[in-house]
Amino acid sequence: MWERIPIGRPERHSIGVVPSYEEEAVGTVGWLWNNSETMHGNPGRRYVDYSNALDCLSAAHVEWQPYNREEVQNMELSPQCTMDTQYWRSVCPLICYYIVEFHLPNRVMRQFGILQTCPPEHLSTSQELHAIDRRKQRGMKNWEEKHVAHVNAWNLRANNIVFGGPVHRDSQFKTYLEWLKQQTRLKLKVAMDATNIEDFPSDPEDVFDEYDARTRMA
Repeated sequence: MWERIPIGRPERHSIGVVPSYEEEAVGTVGWLWNNSETMHGNPGRRYVDYSNALDCLSAAHVEWQPYNREEVQNMELSPQCTMDTQYWRSVCPLICYYIVEFHLPNRVMRQFGILQTCPPEHLSTSQELHAIDRRKQRGMKNWEEKHVAHVNAWNLRANNIVFGGPVHRDSQFKTYLEWLKQQTRLKLKVAMDATNIEDFPSDPEDVFDEYDARTRMA
């Protein structure tokens, strides 16, 4: 999250020596945050502050391709980080025993620097799949048989890869965001507290990062 959005992003300190095992670098991008500042302050105030900041978040605040920056490119990453790159844009089911979730890179083309199609190609993620759990399917022993259609789709993942398209353009992306607002739920739950953040008791340990400060001044 800290790589992509600035809300709650702490200050980073020196990362030190990247760990290695048998002369192979095993560092990941997450290692960059291994030595970061701990955020302090009144929990209630921080919760409301983060909620307000999330409400103010726009596409312009998001770092859509954080791994392309020079700092990451110069890291000696673990080979695990770049394994199977040919499948990163494959539209396919991801299977773990009884759980099946769909990988849908066609819905997040902005993250690849490619123009997001609007509306994106529809693919049902199946309410039937979401109803499967261990309690309701205790008698099931052979999940490969149960999910044979999805196993077959996984085996053919190389045939369903989203390739390049037009380069991302902000003007066209705004059209997609307007469409998305009409198609999705924008509020997940009611506010935890209706108290104005300024009415919370002050706390000398409150630390607000740069983004929080800019948001509060807006």
